[in-house]
Amino acid sequence: MGEILYKVEEGIATLTICCPEVLNALGSEKLVELTDLFKRAEADENVLCVVVNANGEKAFCVGGDIKEEVNMGGYLASEFSAKGQNLVRTIRNLRVPVIIAAHGYVLGAGMEMVLASDFTFVSHDAKLALPSINIGSINGFGGSQLLPRLIGPMRAKEILMSGRHIPAQEAVALGLALKAVDRSDLMNETYAFARMLTGKAPFALRCLKIAVNKALETDVETGFLLESQMFARVQASEDKREAMEAFLAKRPPATFVNR
Repeated sequence: MGEILYKVEEGIATLTICCPEVLNALGSEKLVELTDLFKRAEADENVLCVVVNANGEKAFCVGGDIKEEVNMGGYLASEFSAKGQNLVRTIRNLRVPVIIAAHGYVLGAGMEMVLASDFTFVSHDAKLALPSINIGSINGFGGSQLLPRLIGPMRAKEILMSGRHIPAQEAVALGLALKAVDRSDLMNETYAFARMLTGKAPFALRCLKIAVNKALETDVETGFLLESQMFARVQASEDKREAMEAFLAKRPPATFVNR
């Protein structure tokens, strides 16, 4: 344990995966540790955004720990999948935006974290993939469910069934990443975007995240109803009143209070 660093500065919680000797592969213990740190950020009212990055030159994360998986089957496989899906579910449902800053290899669980996040910045050398098919398996942390919702079933099947690497610019074109930048600029670009988000009304951001995520899961009419409910909740918030009064008075809004 303790191989994932956690810090909070200026409303931004940063989680840094620090296992470069295994290319930041995530075994069972690391999956639980990472999930717990996301929940720690969730519980901290001072956290307005979460950034996830990784140490090492070669990879953000190459997926699950194959040494652990090689003899895994039945109950143990189901348990391992549940831990990975719990991480992905936690990221998707976190009350604040989650931003991934990924470089090098972004494979398996690494890409599934990308699919679960709200925004991803990649370095130009990034290569994304769900390559389990190449070792006789399939992904188990939600990739087969999230990828088609983002890019459609045909493109998703091509990526899943070929196991090929997706270069950074294609990832941007597909909507899997927001922006590709030089490796040296990756964290500066990510933190600049995170700081922009921390200046927005946090309750409104939270409601927007819920509404957009649900848009991928439900029919349009149900989505309209949810949006209306989110709109009513935000309209009743102190943050909305303060932001609108500040706009009319041509002044910056005071500190937001709704989380």
